[in-house]
Amino acid sequence: MNTSEIRIGEKHLSLYKGAPGTGKSIAAHSFHVLGSTYTFDFDEKMDAVAGAYPKVNFEYDQFEDVFKAMDKLADMRRLADSGRLPYKTIIWDGWHTFAMLALKSVLAVRAPGKKRNVSGNIERYQIEDYGSEGRALDIATDDLKA
Repeated sequence: MNTSEIRIGEKHLSLYKGAPGTGKSIAAHSFHVLGSTYTFDFDEKMDAVAGAYPKVNFEYDQFEDVFKAMDKLADMRRLADSGRLPYKTIIWDGWHTFAMLALKSVLAVRAPGKKRNVSGNIERYQIEDYGSEGRALDIATDDLKA
């Protein structure tokens, strides 16, 4: 490989970090100037984004479980691999909420009859759940980079 083969500006990955309410979602959506944008809205911030950009239409989804989000991302990767992805920018908003959704989703589908670890009336996560969370993060990262 040689850096002369890199096409500058064709791919950009960013991670916005900051306290809640500091404008990370709004900043990420400023990339709409490059073209069509799709948002995986795990943090449910599209009302703030719509307020910041009232004349821009953003496509987005909010997900009840991690499985639907992973299916959507896999579909997007297939479209990207075939050169037919209709978006210039994909926003994954946010990582922590996605990770919590992964854990919650796995807990909901855990095998019936499996021993439950409960404190009071709250079911605790088991070690296998964290492996599923980590794998969901790995898959999402790989698909988004592609």
